[in-house]
Amino acid sequence: MNYIIKILKALNSAQAPWQISLATVFGMFLGFLPFFNFFSLLTIILVLIINVNISIFILSAGVFATLGLILDPIFDKVGYVVLTFSPLIPLWTKIYNIPYMQWTGFNNTVVMGSLVVSSILAFPMFFVLNRLIIKYREKIAWIFKKIPILKGLKLFKIFEKVQGE
Repeated sequence: MNYIIKILKALNSAQAPWQISLATVFGMFLGFLPFFNFFSLLTIILVLIINVNISIFILSAGVFATLGLILDPIFDKVGYVVLTFSPLIPLWTKIYNIPYMQWTGFNNTVVMGSLVVSSILAFPMFFVLNRLIIKYREKIAWIFKKIPILKGLKLFKIFEKVQGE
């Protein structure tokens, strides 16, 4: 129940839809990547620098981490294909020979596969979620505003501002 309340609070907050969508995309990156990894750390740093919804980021990271466990065999196969693609082997060799780059783990098939899959899904997911949040705020949020229990949670401050204009 707390997770649903956090999601509703985020959807009905004064944050822009792109902030919520981007938090979900960053959560996908963090969830799909093996956790103790340079790219996971980079994702967390980006989340702290960019103004996104932290609770949505944490919730989506948990959801995508669970999904990532199921998709690990697919990430492994995708990573293997990318890392063994003969035209790219010289590039991977050059990157690996850069000092400290081997610490990124890019040469791990699961890491590379999850990076590729996350990168492919990131833009469509961002735009679809952004559009869904806008539609939710336009069409559905007013229904929830009329439910007395939810009114008491003070989830709908943004809509009071919008209606006052």
